[in-house]
Order: sequence, then structure tokens, then C-alpha cells
Amino acid sequence: MIFYVLKKIITPFFYPLSVIILLFIVGFLNLRRSSRRLGRIFIVIGMALLVLSSLEPITDLIVEKLETKYPPITEEAIKKLSQVKYICVLGAGTQPDPDRPPNSQLTRGSLVRLIEAVRLQRRFPEARLILSGGAAFTNPPEAKLLSDVAETLAVAPNKIIIEAKSKDTSEQAQLIKSIVQNEPVIVVTSAIHMPRSLMLFKLSGIQAIPAPTDYLTAQVPPNPIKRFFPSPDSLFNLQAAIHEYLGIAWIKIFR
Repeated sequence: MIFYVLKKIITPFFYPLSVIILLFIVGFLNLRRSSRRLGRIFIVIGMALLVLSSLEPITDLIVEKLETKYPPITEEAIKKLSQVKYICVLGAGTQPDPDRPPNSQLTRGSLVRLIEAVRLQRRFPEARLILSGGAAFTNPPEAKLLSDVAETLAVAPNKIIIEAKSKDTSEQAQLIKSIVQNEPVIVVTSAIHMPRSLMLFKLSGIQAIPAPTDYLTAQVPPNPIKRFFPSPDSLFNLQAAIHEYLGIAWIKIFR
């Protein structure tokens, strides 16, 4: 648990906004001293990084490299797949509030992943849904909320397996391996998260079939003009990509 908390504390320091704020702080501190020229340089670099990190055409280039590594499971692709026994959903966080319905307590990522898994389960009616996600800082466990929403989407309770102990993707892979054994499993997660997830699943000896969803980029932008204006969404997408690249680097170095 200590190692998990340390990862959660250290990782945000590498996010674009954290780096930009640090550049601004260093810059303004130097403006108050004799090294004003150095301070201006830090501020200009921070401003340039803020603009570049907020432009969709630039951030999309980084995000797309992750999102396009594995194709989605289309209706045509389903016809070519053999029957599977398991479809796994990797949780993407919750916003627990007992006064709200379960679907409002899931983050956008978790809800989109679950909907994709339910779609696939309709095509593979014999398959069981493995809903994965524990509760590191909040309750109830994410898998329990996923299960509640899955049942409202007409998934039979006997078709649901709850894995509510894992705190991160690495633990999810290990615990799911104990459930599926040597059976192939469809892994449903966000497209940007799929490359890192597949690396961990393969290291755990799982025959994983990728089913990416929850795309952050679009082949046909809904508003092409907006793409050339700074956007907080682009900054968020870049942060998500950096998070994944850091995770992939960690796996390659330490696993």
C-alpha cells in the first residue's frame, strides 16, 4: 500500500501542468533577484509549454500513438472471433455518493468501458463479465458499482464476477489470471490505456484479446476550428498519455 501511495504522489509531478507551474514559480522567483533574464526565460518556456500542451493537433499526435495500437472489436471482427468465456472490464475510477444512482458514481471512463463490455456480452451470451477494481481511498469498491450498473443494463447477476481487491492495473492482471486460468479473455479498457494493460496481462500469462474503447481522439473532429485554440481537454489528454508512457517505461525497466 505504501508503494502504491508513493506512485500516486510522485507521478503527478511529471504531468504537464505540474511542470508548467514549476517553471512559472522558478521564473518569478528569479525575477525578484539579480538573475531576471533567467527568470524571463523560465516564464517564456512555461508559457510556450502551456500553449503547446493545450493545442489539439499537437496533443493528438501523442495520444493517437497509444490509441491506435490495437483496433476496436467491430461487429465484423466479432464474426471472426471464437466464443469466449470471459470479458474483463478494467475500472477507471469512481465518484462515490450514496445519494446518486450507481451510474452517476462511475467516472466517464468506467461507464464507457462497461457499456462496451455489455455490448460484447450480448454478442457472446455465454461469457461472464469480470468487473475489476478495488477501493484504495474510497468505498464501495469500484467493481461493486460496476456490477450495480451492469445489472441495470440487464446483465444477469450469475453472469457477473466481481474482483474488488485490486488497486491498480498490475494487481488486476494478477487477480484476473487466477480467475480465467488459461482461458482467453476479452479485455475492455480505454484505448489509451490498452497498450500498458496488454503488457501487464501478457506478463501475467493471460491470453488477452484487446477491446479498446473510450477514445480521446477522433478521426473526424466535430469542430475543426476549435482544434486550433487552446483547450483544457487537450491538456487533460496529454496528461493521460504521459501517465501511460510513464507506466510503460516503469514496466520495461522494472518487470
